[in-house]
Amino acid sequence: MELLMQQILPQLDLASQNMIEKVNSLKKMEADVLKKVDEYTKIQSECKETAEKLADKYEDINERHEELMVKCQHVLIDVYSKCNADPVEEKYFKNKLEAYQSRVDKLSQQLNEIRNIEDQAKLINEREVNSPDSLHLNPNKEKVLKEILNEVQHAIEGLISKVNETRQDVDTLKKTQQQRG
Repeated sequence: MELLMQQILPQLDLASQNMIEKVNSLKKMEADVLKKVDEYTKIQSECKETAEKLADKYEDINERHEELMVKCQHVLIDVYSKCNADPVEEKYFKNKLEAYQSRVDKLSQQLNEIRNIEDQAKLINEREVNSPDSLHLNPNKEKVLKEILNEVQHAIEGLISKVNETRQDVDTLKKTQQQRG
C-alpha cells in the first residue's frame, strides 16, 4: 500500500496541481469574460443613449420638416395666387380687351371708309383740275368747300389718333396679361 501511495500520491498531487491550474485558468477566464461583459454592457448602454439621442434628434428634425412643409405650402399658395390672375379680374381684362379690339376694328373700318372718300375726292379734284372744262366756283363756295374738307381732315386725324391710342391701350393690356400669365 505504501507503494501504491507513493505512486498514487504524486499522481494525485500532479492531478490536484493541474486542477488548481485549470481552476485558476477558469477563474482568470471568468474574470476576463466578466470584464468583457462589463465592457459590452457599457458599450450597450452607450449605444442605447446614442440611440435615444438620435431618436430625439429624429423627432426634432421630423417636426422641423413638417413645419417647413407647411411653410412651403403657404409660400406655394402665395406664389400661385400672385402668379395666377383672379378669374374675375382675368374676365374683366378679357372683356376690356375685346371691347378695345372691337373699337379698333370699328375705327379701322371708319378710317378705311374715310380714306376711300378722300381718295375719291382727290380723283374728282384731279379730274376737275385736269379737265379743260373744269368747274369754277365762286370764292364763297370754294371757301365753304375748303372748310368742309378741313373739318373732314381734322375728323380723320382725330380718328387716326383714337386708333393709335386704342392700339396702345390694347398693347398695354396684352403686356399686363402676359406678365401675369
